[in-house]
Amino acid sequence: MAKLVSKTYGDALFALAVEEHMVDQLYEEAQAVAQILRENTELTRLMNHPKIEKEEKVRLIEDIFKGRIGDELVGLLRMLVQKGHYKETDQVFTYFTVSYTHLTLPT
Repeated sequence: MAKLVSKTYGDALFALAVEEHMVDQLYEEAQAVAQILRENTELTRLMNHPKIEKEEKVRLIEDIFKGRIGDELVGLLRMLVQKGHYKETDQVFTYFTVSYTHLTLPT
């Protein structure tokens, strides 16, 4: 299931990045957000806590990231929370990174 989630959302993010001509920008933002999420164990605990409502988790994501990263990534994080897939966030960013790497490799 996690692979399907990472592929679905990673592909969608990559398609948006290409369509909006912002591949490099979204790649850099995704890398920064992934690092922040990996380093902040307290945030991870809060986001994965089953007794915290999804709406509260969305507010937390928006409070932390809105205005600091593009609306595209804030929207992705919001959607992952709302759909119950927040735990796969790192895999989504990893999938997006692999797609980015394939696009930018010289042929």
